[in-house]
Amino acid sequence: MNDYGEGLPENKEEAAKWYSLAAEQGNTWAINNLGKMYENGEGVETNKEEALRLYKIAAEKGFDLAQYNLGRLYYNGEGIKEERKTEAARLYKLSADQGYDGAQYYLGVMHEHGDGVEKNLALAAKYYSEAAEQGNAQAQYNLGRLYDNGTGVGLDKEKAFYLYTLAVEQGHALAQNNLGNMYESGEVGGTVNNEEAFKLYLLSAEQGNEVAQFNLGRLYYNGEGVEEDKEEAAKWYKMASDSNYSLAHFDLGVMYENGEGIEQDKVEAARLYRLAADKGEVLALYNLGRMYENGDGVEEDKEEAVRLYIRASDSGEARAQYNLGRMYANGEGVEQNKAEAMRLYKLAASQQYAWAQNNLGNLYELGDGIPENKEEAVKLYRASAEQGNAVACYNLGRVYFYGIGVEVNKKESERLYKLAVEQEFALAEFYLALMYGSGDGVPRNEREALRLYKLAALHGYEPAIQTLDRLYCHFGVAVLDEQECAKTYELYTSSVADHAWAIHRLGEMYENGVHVEKNTREALECYRKAAARSYGPAQNSIGLMYELGIEVEEDKEEACVWYERGYQNGSVFAAYNLGRMHLLGEGVEQDYEMAEVFLVSAAERDEVRAQCMLAQMYDRGLGVEHDTEKARFWYKEAADRGYGCDV
Repeated sequence: MNDYGEGLPENKEEAAKWYSLAAEQGNTWAINNLGKMYENGEGVETNKEEALRLYKIAAEKGFDLAQYNLGRLYYNGEGIKEERKTEAARLYKLSADQGYDGAQYYLGVMHEHGDGVEKNLALAAKYYSEAAEQGNAQAQYNLGRLYDNGTGVGLDKEKAFYLYTLAVEQGHALAQNNLGNMYESGEVGGTVNNEEAFKLYLLSAEQGNEVAQFNLGRLYYNGEGVEEDKEEAAKWYKMASDSNYSLAHFDLGVMYENGEGIEQDKVEAARLYRLAADKGEVLALYNLGRMYENGDGVEEDKEEAVRLYIRASDSGEARAQYNLGRMYANGEGVEQNKAEAMRLYKLAASQQYAWAQNNLGNLYELGDGIPENKEEAVKLYRASAEQGNAVACYNLGRVYFYGIGVEVNKKESERLYKLAVEQEFALAEFYLALMYGSGDGVPRNEREALRLYKLAALHGYEPAIQTLDRLYCHFGVAVLDEQECAKTYELYTSSVADHAWAIHRLGEMYENGVHVEKNTREALECYRKAAARSYGPAQNSIGLMYELGIEVEEDKEEACVWYERGYQNGSVFAAYNLGRMHLLGEGVEQDYEMAEVFLVSAAERDEVRAQCMLAQMYDRGLGVEHDTEKARFWYKEAADRGYGCDV
């Protein structure tokens, strides 16, 4: 009574004294209990060797509990120099044969896993069954698991359900989780019961079971069996993740990446994906690869993205196969290899992955690295389009329009372009606008064409912006208000695309007061934004403002710096201006040779002012050798473009 505090105040030291006295008289219960106290350091100093000695004495007297305890020490290698699992199994069997459920359970575990004994699932089930019949919750759970999976026994979901229920009644956490699985999947009775699953997952999760914590988070996330609550989902996922459960690492990573139920943190998302990836979670490998490819939450590293995609691809993840194929096709993070790209696209396409079907169609259509096959391209575009892929809808519409691999069918082209337009795909918006504007295969509808041009422009398609610029700002389409020109660019420049061409064009409109109130300060701000994106024409425009002192102090040297930047980024106007400044010696030292180089560069790209200036240099021998033929050539080039040079 002193040991358990029954009838007397608990006193472990006093209990050990009385057990010792009884043990000296050969009482097996006392010998065993004294061994337990030495094993756990209760009432006496911990001494595994003494515990082992006492268990041996009681076990040799045939005491089943001592045989079990001695077997446990042998199994765990406690109190002995090395593990002796064969001896542990022998002792467990002695105890089990006397009906001790703990020994029966552990003997079942050893036979299930072949741990110290030969693996024998049927024998494991036998021992679990014997212990389960005595109410051993662990054995009830393990036997239920065998029936649940059909391992060592015939698959029997009803028996599994019954055994899990018995263990659940004793508060067994793993059984609570597995019984919750059965209610959620409707494996017994064919009826899904998410509410009961939720209750069981909660019971298990509150006992610290990480799998149940993950399952509970999943139900909260999806609103199944409980009202949807992303914050509560994140809380339970985090508990499971903190217990190093890989699926929870992944799902919590998704929530951090998207800012669902928790503050968005892509760095933390990447960390969690890495934890899950290190455990071989395929989706985590894919997501982490995507983040490395795009520099999202981690420093961009295309080579690391390739390595991660390869691991996920080898496990059959279609999106990884597609992304890896795309990187091989473009030579990103890996040496370009169109044949390997095709192989990977085929793997993903065989899993009906729409993007892979579309890209494989591109390769077949163009004969890019593989034999050209227009008909196969059409089949792949169709398969992808039938899954709603906007790019494939556009491509299929395009091949019907031009009769590539199929007969021309412009009504079908219109239908497919419309499907892509519904998903805001800019190329489809632009080409459908062309069809409506010209009446090619469809009734002409200029109003609809303009609407589609605007959509394509707002979605960042430069030819659509240029078309609107031409229509609004040069021809003044009557069906729309003239302010639409400026509005189009204002909307476009505030969009995600932030396109440098449109920003620069808006600056020109502000500078010249075209359809907006003239505002040179706003013009300069637009030019600076576009120039920061290395847009040469904008850099040239800033040079002009420095040269003329518009909104900045006149500074011809600074003007030349900006002209040089514009020239390096391909601006023909900057080439002309640099040539002019070198010719006149303004902002730079006069240099006729360099002037000729820059002016030729501009003139060859049809810059008529450069053509005239070159013609005059050759005609007058201005800094160059007099050359009548060259002078005549450049005068004619300018004249053919309607520009008269002052001779």
